[in-house]
Amino acid sequence: MDPVVNNGNSNLRITLIEPKPFVNLLLFLDKLPLLGPIYLGTLLKKAGHKVEILKESIVRAYNEKTDVLHRSIGAADVIGITAVTHTAKRAYQIANAIRRQYPDKKIIMGGSHSSALPEEALQHVDQVVFGEGENVVYDVFEGTIEEKIIQGTPPNINDIPPLDLGLLLEYRDRHGKFRSKIGPIMASRGCPYDCNFCSVTKMLGSRYRIKDPDLVMEEIMMRYKEGFRSIFFYDDNFAAIPEKTKILLEKLIRAELDLVWTSQFSIDVGRDRELIDLLKRSKCSRIIIGAESINP
Repeated sequence: MDPVVNNGNSNLRITLIEPKPFVNLLLFLDKLPLLGPIYLGTLLKKAGHKVEILKESIVRAYNEKTDVLHRSIGAADVIGITAVTHTAKRAYQIANAIRRQYPDKKIIMGGSHSSALPEEALQHVDQVVFGEGENVVYDVFEGTIEEKIIQGTPPNINDIPPLDLGLLLEYRDRHGKFRSKIGPIMASRGCPYDCNFCSVTKMLGSRYRIKDPDLVMEEIMMRYKEGFRSIFFYDDNFAAIPEKTKILLEKLIRAELDLVWTSQFSIDVGRDRELIDLLKRSKCSRIIIGAESINP
């Protein structure tokens, strides 16, 4: 069953924007795209719309010094902007410039920051989607929902197609190679914990959803055929249910790929020796651990 329903308003030109932070504190992730715009763009493209994604660390959406917006914005019927907290100020700056230069264009905003503060975001755009957008993406972009603030609902992640990286403008260089050497994949969404410092459960709820490991392997093979030899799993807690994680790791080991990978974990990973062995054998090169406190 499809997670979204197409209402038939096809052939829109849609530009999605991932703003660049004014100060980038995550340099090693600078060329890795946010997944939200690509997931939504992939679905919108499958519905027949023309979609382009501007990732500002690669293609600037707005030059504030010259007051010039990217040509894709001028050509678009609808613009979507993703705002996380460290890019929110830039997201609002871009939205304000679009409103001033193209007052008739519809601007939609989503992301973790606008999900936390939808009323704030609404001061700069026409509509705000909070939470996950896959189940409402067609209705919002095609204009069949008129509410200013729209509640997204959790999709079945097995129904979401693999990311279409070709939607990212200039994500390939002039030789046809991807600018990032790390392939983006998500094997699960959410986290069963609710740490005070983390926005995940506020955005995605406390239900932890794991993608079918065979579907994950299909996407890994897609990225591998595209030339990626390193993968970053965007999962907020990759091994929240270790027994299910082990199934994917065993499939990855059996595939015998020339591929290393990394992801995000809780500190609990250190308590499972079998899991640690599988991480090593599946060529996990780095684990990123979120710690709420150094106080035991």
